[in-house]
Amino acid sequence: MQWKTLDHWHARIAAFGVALLLGASTAYWALQWPAQAAIDGATRSAEPELQSADSAAIYQMLGGESPDAARAAPGSGAQVARFHLIGVVARSGGSGSAIIAVDGKPPKSFAVGSVVEPGLVLQSVAPRTARLGADMQSGVSQTLEIAPAVR
Repeated sequence: MQWKTLDHWHARIAAFGVALLLGASTAYWALQWPAQAAIDGATRSAEPELQSADSAAIYQMLGGESPDAARAAPGSGAQVARFHLIGVVARSGGSGSAIIAVDGKPPKSFAVGSVVEPGLVLQSVAPRTARLGADMQSGVSQTLEIAPAVR
């Protein structure tokens, strides 16, 4: 009979220990919550800086250079050209798209067959090149190439 009474004390001590650990864990995370909110607020305030840095990384990832860097380079043909090829996604069968900056404006994505500007259509894309023409059936009037990466 004494053994059954002692068995209950072990269970009670174990339950008390578990409850103590649960309370300590809850207190720890409750104290961490304001610190995490401050970190999230700091991250939100830094987002605009990250967005401007990401655009340069996207240009570089697509194998081109930013339009600002091309215009700043002395003696580059990009100062005279109206179209600047930023990147190309070429798929089999001649489909795909190209990222083109027109007249120094922010670059836009154009699918094959879409109008780049009135009277000028993106006819086809290939790795590192895009061909423009009056329509899909006419000859190529201009071939754009991605500038080689400077290393």
